[in-house]
Amino acid sequence: MALKAELLDCLNSKWDEYLAQICSLSPQEQAAFAWRQGYPRLADLLAHFAAWWRTGMEVVRHHQENPNYQHPAMDVDAFNARVIRNSRAQPEETVIAEFTAARRELIEFISALSEHDLANEKIARQLRIEIIEHLEEHQ
Repeated sequence: MALKAELLDCLNSKWDEYLAQICSLSPQEQAAFAWRQGYPRLADLLAHFAAWWRTGMEVVRHHQENPNYQHPAMDVDAFNARVIRNSRAQPEETVIAEFTAARRELIEFISALSEHDLANEKIARQLRIEIIEHLEEHQ
């Protein structure tokens, strides 16, 4: 399967199934799942995905503009902690809507990428990490 098709399939099918599955859990099961993933609540986990997707899109844009771009090292734990702090006051419904909007933005972003963009290994790797590997990490 070509990379674009694989990424779009993952976003349209697997991420959609993931959201449906975790939202169908009881409140206690959701809390336990979020805790196993390292997050205080399900909404924080979803906010985390949306934040990483938007960061990933920004990194790809930098690679498009400058093939020699080197993304600065990030403190992943600090990034995730900041996302939790920023999402904590938001109701779960708002965070789910934001997650859905970010997924839609990412689908549109990937759909617009050229074959030239996707042939760039830095771009391809970034997208695989954000979309495919991130889902695998949080099963």
